Amino acid sequence: MAADAAVDNKSFRLLALLHALPVAPRRMEAKELQQVLQSEGYVCDKRTVERDLNLLLESQFGYLIECDDRARPYGWSICSDQYLSIPAMDEKMAATWFLVERYLQPLMPRDALQKLTPIFDAVDAWFKKHKPTGGRSWKDKVAYVPRGFSLQQASVPAGIVDAVYGALYRNRQMDIWYKDRKSPKRVHPLALVDRGAVRYLIARFEGYDNYRHLALHRLSRVEILDDPVQGMRAFDLNSYLRNGNMNLPYGERISLELLFYDQAGATFTKPLSIRAKSWLSMTRGLLK
Repeated sequence: MAADAAVDNKSFRLLALLHALPVAPRRMEAKELQQVLQSEGYVCDKRTVERDLNLLLESQFGYLIECDDRARPYGWSICSDQYLSIPAMDEKMAATWFLVERYLQPLMPRDALQKLTPIFDAVDAWFKKHKPTGGRSWKDKVAYVPRGFSLQQASVPAGIVDAVYGALYRNRQMDIWYKDRKSPKRVHPLALVDRGAVRYLIARFEGYDNYRHLALHRLSRVEILDDPVQGMRAFDLNSYLRNGNMNLPYGERISLELLFYDQAGATFTKPLSIRAKSWLSMTRGLLK
């Protein structure tokens, strides 16, 4: 019984290790992977992780794994053009991922969407392999049409997004180079807010108590530090947003009257949620 339990624990640990590997070009060292596994409840040391990585590299999963051995410590990752599907792709999963791709394309930043490219490629391959005889495929029966204009995403320098995500996930401080400044500033990253075309990092500068909104596309360089973020427990993102801290403008509230002719008003307001304080009236064909 104990031997079976040991085998099971090792199998689950190997699967967790596969799941923890980042997609290239990002890499993680064995020590970092050990910390991830420990956070998920697996008791192991750095040497055990190194043995597990080499075991995976020599197994049937070896084609998925990349090892950068140009310098020590080695960097490990999943090949950028590979995707491990557990469970295997079927018609429901393929249809779901196809809709996800169609919906996210105009909304999600290109660099973030590219991380899902191996999945989308697997979906495309599945549809080609299982194309129905004498009929149109699923891809020819579904479309996404946005209600308004699609805003062009702000271009974020390569590596910036991954570094910011990593610092947020690990609760680590960062040194950032903002805009054209040549010297770095120490910040405590707290949250990331996507406002459509622009993503903002909510952070606190070292030595200050107020929160700042930093546009990711204005960061030219980021370095993750080993020091933990301070003040994380005092910051609540939901409360911060509910208090209107990300809304524009910040000035006084005003009363706004909109006039709609004929049925334009009904078309505009029906899909929208109108607050209880708002009211509508129809006068001589005008909706107020």
